[in-house]
Amino acid sequence: MNAQIKDMLELAKSGKVSGIPFAAKTGHSDEVAQAWGKAENKDAIGSDIYETFAKKNAVIGYNKGSQIIDVRSTDPKLHTITLSQIEQALGKPTDTKVNGDDTIYIYKASDVFQLKFIIPKSTGKVDHISVFDAKDAVNNMAG
Repeated sequence: MNAQIKDMLELAKSGKVSGIPFAAKTGHSDEVAQAWGKAENKDAIGSDIYETFAKKNAVIGYNKGSQIIDVRSTDPKLHTITLSQIEQALGKPTDTKVNGDDTIYIYKASDVFQLKFIIPKSTGKVDHISVFDAKDAVNNMAG
């Protein structure tokens, strides 16, 4: 498990998540639409758009310019990972946030990317991971 978690951080350094061919920062919504077709679900969160591809165990987030800023994996293999396993592999998180029932453990993968592990209180195990492009998620259009 240790190696698997370290691999997640390695991939996150280039904006990627295992099993998803698109990268945050360098990817674009057109690429996703061409490769995967239409998303099953589309949500707006602030000025960002999130598309869910349940069959691919993926959620892809885009900024206003259709650039990929967030690559999330809901791969069932992640659902067995606990915080203690993550900390054993990567040490303590850079930051922790709470969103409702979920605790988000944030690791700095590079100057651009964060690797986030989202763990609901109800299970104590990873629900999904996110590779987030913190730089491009900022709305540069805002005065």
